[in-house]
Amino acid sequence: MLNKKLILIVVIALMLAVIGFEKVFFSGPPAIVALQSGTPSTVATSVSTVSAYAVMQPTSQLFIDFRNYSRAYEVWPTFSSARAQQALNGFDLQAQDLGNNIYKVSIVPKIQNHKTQTFIVMGDSKIYFIETSFGDDTTDQDYVYSDDYAVAVNAAGYVLQ
Repeated sequence: MLNKKLILIVVIALMLAVIGFEKVFFSGPPAIVALQSGTPSTVATSVSTVSAYAVMQPTSQLFIDFRNYSRAYEVWPTFSSARAQQALNGFDLQAQDLGNNIYKVSIVPKIQNHKTQTFIVMGDSKIYFIETSFGDDTTDQDYVYSDDYAVAVNAAGYVLQ
């Protein structure tokens, strides 16, 4: 079973590498959409350069069973609510179209001492931002980053890793 998975991963990586080689010579640079927290999410429509990216794979955990599911707010591909925009205060969302329905989505803190979270996902995936406490947030800033993180979920509802 493990060998079949490994072979499948190698085949997909090779396919992406071939597609990426073709796109490097026949398309322009990657399209990047920088989204300020508080603005609706849009995705670049141009096809961009692709190379062998490791797309996140599903775990066996359903997102609905995730321990902080009730504190999750969809932030990509669209904001689910005004509360989702508020949850993302203190962060910027960046989405890059890698082509072939693959996207690189980054949650970038506005303050340098917190790490950027980056996800390589298929276009039908969703990114949720977990905000366990709004008490440390203002309208444009988050003062305590340790309670904030994002989770990627595939179309079937499984957490990605």
